[in-house]
Amino acid sequence: METASTNTKKRRSREERNASKTIRNKGKSYITEKVPPVITIRNQLVGAALGTDLVLECETEAFPKPVSYWSREDGEIVPIGGSLEPQRISGTFRSVLRLSLRRIKNSDYGSYKCVSKNSLGDTEGTIKLYPMPPPALENKNGL
Repeated sequence: METASTNTKKRRSREERNASKTIRNKGKSYITEKVPPVITIRNQLVGAALGTDLVLECETEAFPKPVSYWSREDGEIVPIGGSLEPQRISGTFRSVLRLSLRRIKNSDYGSYKCVSKNSLGDTEGTIKLYPMPPPALENKNGL
């Protein structure tokens, strides 16, 4: 008895076809999933004293590569320069966004949003910066 082998291909929906992407690099192929942005914030409430320096940080994971930035609670995008300095450290899927605050002043307190957007969606995470008293200084007698 002969058996015939059948080579059937399952038809993939448009969503399934868009769910992965093949990347070819130096003769090798890699299949990569498309991932809408996901943000991880380790510390959502951060306290700091006036005049101190601080770095706010959020991690993003997305593919295709997202557009990511920091904004204030009023929606204003944090520009590069001045006492606030945004940075981005990126990898293939993951990026770390850092916002350095130098010599914190009263106007720096409030909420900061880490925003990440790509063709599959957008998301944001919020860090609230609140005032703390300066560390107590010891006097000469150790009190």
